[in-house]
Amino acid sequence: MVSQATGVTTGSAFIQFRTPAAARKCLQASECADKGVLLDGQRLSVTVALPQRELEKRRKEGAEKREKEDKRNLYLSREGGQ
Repeated sequence: MVSQATGVTTGSAFIQFRTPAAARKCLQASECADKGVLLDGQRLSVTVALPQRELEKRRKEGAEKREKEDKRNLYLSREGGQ
């Protein structure tokens, strides 16, 4: 993928597998701590691409969870104190 703003590659790619089994095998290989998935000696980070709606849903759920769990006192932050 290429950044529209800079024209430089982002280091990301999307791969479509022929079968779900092949995709699962790649994901399992990427989770292997000692090997992982290598390309030209570089270890790749492999994740499943999600449809936009699912991604938005997960982001919203994560934000709600973080909001419930965060119990810090942010008074000084809101007041601009240091």
